[in-house]
Amino acid sequence: MKNEAYIGNIVQMRKGTISYKNRTQVNRPEEEWVRAVGTHEPIISMELWETACKLANRGTVGKSNKEGEISLFSGLLKCGDCGRSMKFVRDSNTRKDGHKNNHHAYICCGYSQGGKAICSPHRTLESIFSDLILGDIREKARLITLDEDAVIAEIKSKKQADTTSEQKASEKKLQSLRHRLSELERLISKLYEEMVLGDIPREMVLDMMDKYKKEQQEKSILAAQLAEQLTHSQEVDNDIREWVSLIRKCMRVKELDRELLIKLVDKIIVGQKTVVNGVERQEITIVYNLVGKID
Repeated sequence: MKNEAYIGNIVQMRKGTISYKNRTQVNRPEEEWVRAVGTHEPIISMELWETACKLANRGTVGKSNKEGEISLFSGLLKCGDCGRSMKFVRDSNTRKDGHKNNHHAYICCGYSQGGKAICSPHRTLESIFSDLILGDIREKARLITLDEDAVIAEIKSKKQADTTSEQKASEKKLQSLRHRLSELERLISKLYEEMVLGDIPREMVLDMMDKYKKEQQEKSILAAQLAEQLTHSQEVDNDIREWVSLIRKCMRVKELDRELLIKLVDKIIVGQKTVVNGVERQEITIVYNLVGKID
């Protein structure tokens, strides 16, 4: 699922030489790849491709237990302190009457592997996650039913605030690319001049010229893609409306299943339990697909 040929694209320039003197092939960073989009009929839909890529990047495929079962929240829970995933565990205790209680819970993988030297347990019962997330999903669905426009406006406002820093970084990168393109234009002109004057051997000039022109082509494509991304505000609206459409259907959902979770939730960030004035507290943050965290 990393091969873009499935969606009709051809990706080139994934490898390059170290320099014009050293022809050893090395992997290029992804931002320097050259994509030809829509060169042939896609094998799968873009929706399926994006879903598969998101799942692969998030690790939401999940690890199965000895019985081949995948726990409900596998791959979705992240420790709020060390950032590692949360591990599914089965606990049990026996009451005074001899009855045995079985508990399904999750603990931080860092703590599980290295103890308190790495992190703290963050142990939380699966039933707590189920109740909390189901309740949040149903409440969001209720609010959408009451006033969809108000919900969309609030999410859009928050997303625009969140993307301001990202936009600034993209603008800075675009400025850097354009500066480099101007520099390459100057270097190519200078090479022609030096070749005519005979200051540099012709073979070396042609070799360097080839290198500069390849870089010029790659950076021109990158600059065009970045400029397009900066003007793409419509995608935000589409994501929000898609999320609203998904959530709206969940107001009467009575029980969470893994398919619904994967469709709606990007990750769940789990804080360590603390006791404040004798009351146990724990911060759990739900980050939804398409729209992120919603208060």
